[in-house]
Amino acid sequence: MPRLADWVWNPILVKELRAGTRGARFFYAHLTILALFAAALLLTFASFMAVTYARRQTPDRIGQSVFLITQVIHLFVAFLVVPAFPRPRSPPSATGRPSNC
Repeated sequence: MPRLADWVWNPILVKELRAGTRGARFFYAHLTILALFAAALLLTFASFMAVTYARRQTPDRIGQSVFLITQVIHLFVAFLVVPAFPRPRSPPSATGRPSNC
């Protein structure tokens, strides 16, 4: 079984990732994702502030709620991004075909 370091520092994978991050498409995609995240966070924070102050609750509820929502947003982004990475193929066996794990 290959080590994780061998897979991470695979020269072909590193070259492909570098080539993918050089373009304008990568920059604009990440800028858009960050802008949407920031807008969602600000709207959430503002709405929780209004509700908390209207109900005369303590401000620590705002922080707890915003933290929970940011974690859900991060989880959603992870589920959105991770499937874009292909599953590494296993090395061919003695028969010349890749072995399925």
